[in-house]
Amino acid sequence: MLLPYTQQRQGRRDDSLPSCSRKQKLLPSMQPKTTIAQYVLDQLDAHEGAAPVAKLAEVLSTATAADLVAVVEGIAQRPVDRAAVGPLVRMAQHVAARIRALRGSGEDRNLAEDQRLSDALVACYRATAQPAPEAAGHFLQALVEQGTRESIATVASLLLSLPPDDWKVVGIGLGPLWRADATILQEVFTPLVGSPLQPSVLAVLLDLANYCVRTQRLETHPWHQHAEALARMLSGLTAQLERMQANPAQFGESVEEVQQQLADALALVVGLCDALGLIGDQRAVGALEGAMELAHRRIQTEAAAALARMGVA
Repeated sequence: MLLPYTQQRQGRRDDSLPSCSRKQKLLPSMQPKTTIAQYVLDQLDAHEGAAPVAKLAEVLSTATAADLVAVVEGIAQRPVDRAAVGPLVRMAQHVAARIRALRGSGEDRNLAEDQRLSDALVACYRATAQPAPEAAGHFLQALVEQGTRESIATVASLLLSLPPDDWKVVGIGLGPLWRADATILQEVFTPLVGSPLQPSVLAVLLDLANYCVRTQRLETHPWHQHAEALARMLSGLTAQLERMQANPAQFGESVEEVQQQLADALALVVGLCDALGLIGDQRAVGALEGAMELAHRRIQTEAAAALARMGVA
């Protein structure tokens, strides 16, 4: 049974305040027998702006694993209200932060609760993937923060079956992996390397892999056996960017759409150049030299750095 929030706060009293004032200072709108889950879900339903949502960080900072299960299951059962996307995003952020804090506390974990929480986070991710992609990114991040083999396998599966269209959303979801150890990283890369990946996913995974190789968290680049395929992809993207330079209008009906496609292609090309340089496969030299012919200075710089790393003048 979930304890009322006011009971969970016992032992953290401010004795300089009378009891009635103390309750008002902590949570002025919370009734004595309201559970954390009830309070959080009520605030999400209200979506009256940033002020009520700002209290969620304090409320969720005391949540137990059981509380989080109740909160996330409650969110999963609600239809996504487009008017409440902002509060939903912030709530997902707080949930991910609390999962990270609980994992770092060293407390014993309940496997059944872990599985229920994972299932609820998956349901939230699927429900928000289209109407609220930023919230979906934070629910994906919460799954990563669980840090179990099962949750990481679930993340990999979602990246294959329901990948975000925007690489920035993928970056939100996989953000905790930049501080993960080699074991977790291998759990992520093993099912994904060599699989057909959405460009948005591949761009972030390459960035992660490149960072981990450069910082010696991984001894071997995860794509070291796929250098030829990466080089072909780089050549294809280079040709696409050349066409975009020559006739941007054919890649979108608005300036914003063309700029988005350019940004997406740039993110992937930069990651490909860096990866090929780190892998050092000489078969990629032609693709890197082709990328240097593009007018974009960032791509020229990355391609030149990769060639220099490979010993090509």
